[in-house]
Amino acid sequence: MSFRKRFQSVSRTLSRSLSLRMLAIFLFTAIAVLAILVELFSRGLGAQWQHSIQPHLEQYARYIQEDIGNPPDPERMTALAAQLPLDIHVFRGETLLASTTDRPFDPRHYRFRQGNGEAGVGTPRGPMRRPGRVLRLRRGDLDIYLDLRRGHHHAMNRHAGEPPRHHRDRDELWWSLLALFGVLGTSYWLIRRQLSPIRRIQARVTEMSAGNLDARIKPAGHSDLDELGRSIDDMAGHTRAMLDAKRELLLAISHELRSPLTRARLATEMLPPSRNRERLEDELGEMESLISDLIENERLQQAHAVLTLEHLELQALLTQEYTAVVGEPLQLAGHDIIEGDTIRLRLMIRNILNNALLHGATAAHSPATGDTDSKADPTTGLAEATGTIRGEGAADGHPAGITLTHEHTDGHHVIRVRDDGPGIAPDKLKTVLEPFYRLDESRTRTTGGFGLGLTLARQIAVAHGGSLSVANNDDAPGITVTITLPDTSARLRAV
Repeated sequence: MSFRKRFQSVSRTLSRSLSLRMLAIFLFTAIAVLAILVELFSRGLGAQWQHSIQPHLEQYARYIQEDIGNPPDPERMTALAAQLPLDIHVFRGETLLASTTDRPFDPRHYRFRQGNGEAGVGTPRGPMRRPGRVLRLRRGDLDIYLDLRRGHHHAMNRHAGEPPRHHRDRDELWWSLLALFGVLGTSYWLIRRQLSPIRRIQARVTEMSAGNLDARIKPAGHSDLDELGRSIDDMAGHTRAMLDAKRELLLAISHELRSPLTRARLATEMLPPSRNRERLEDELGEMESLISDLIENERLQQAHAVLTLEHLELQALLTQEYTAVVGEPLQLAGHDIIEGDTIRLRLMIRNILNNALLHGATAAHSPATGDTDSKADPTTGLAEATGTIRGEGAADGHPAGITLTHEHTDGHHVIRVRDDGPGIAPDKLKTVLEPFYRLDESRTRTTGGFGLGLTLARQIAVAHGGSLSVANNDDAPGITVTITLPDTSARLRAV
């Protein structure tokens, strides 16, 4: 994996995880604060070193030089190196004349600052500059270097039998890394613990957005996030109460409307036979159907909607409804047994077929549809000709230009109902599934709307674990309604 892809992967992980982002911010802040403190201490200690500590080290170097003599005595140098935590190196120019250790030493790696006399304190060249570990004395053409950095560990190792310095450095490095990862892991765990209410809020809000308004966060603490969770619970409760009140009101109104409709139908039956009586009966029948659809739609939207499930043959149900609505026989291959609510599935197919008949081009222009001049009758106020939707044979052999197909694929039953109407604007394909949607916003009687047919059909499909979608035909005018139902045959065989 390239560096760019790794960087993008890390960036995506950081952008998705709030805990990691907070940990990164804290880590960056800690490093920045540490760098500032190190710089401040370095400047402060540098001044303190120059005025208070460096003179003592220079005097210490002079004492050592007086002890080893001038020129330096190698035996005395070795004795002092064994007693004191230091190594001694004697150079003439760049030539090493004597040393108390076999470890290499190169004075060119240090920058020396001379004090008041001939003694100087060395500072390593490079980023890790720690002064005071190497001292230099000049006696004539000789340079005497006192290495406090290595001498301390050399003496301690020889007397205490400790492991070599490079082993100790490696162990200290591993322990430091282990401590660092331990601190980071603990910090990450604490951050995730503090942010755990966000994960609960996210899970419950996802359930609420899916329609489960009974989901609750139920926070137990008193932090700001817990208060946010309580506010969301209160909002969900109020929303549920408002929707329940709206649903109960709609159901009550729908039930109450049935009584006057029944009385109106009885009164209509007492009228002498006439075209006006037929139109009244058609209008009353349409209103009763609309009320039934309203009640059924609200029942399916309830949280505890119950389906009357039974075993049924899907192809037989489709052919029966097609013949009943369109008036022509239909042949479908197969005898798939599914588990579903027969009454509601029949209602779903019937509504989709009626919608295709209503909006199909053949039905819209056929005399059977009753789309004639709508002159109002002075005695009833109703349109003079509304007609009844019937499926007349189209020129292509399909009744009213409608086709119904069934396909069993990928563990699903796919049912498609296609008509030859004018189609729907792409930006309105999703809106057409809303209740009482009209493509013509003038809402005139002749333009017609979709009512609750497709809305109720989608509710029935969703209640069975499926889906319903509407799309324009690719090769001709009109739309195709696609219903997808899950294949329950495997579960039925296991029972």
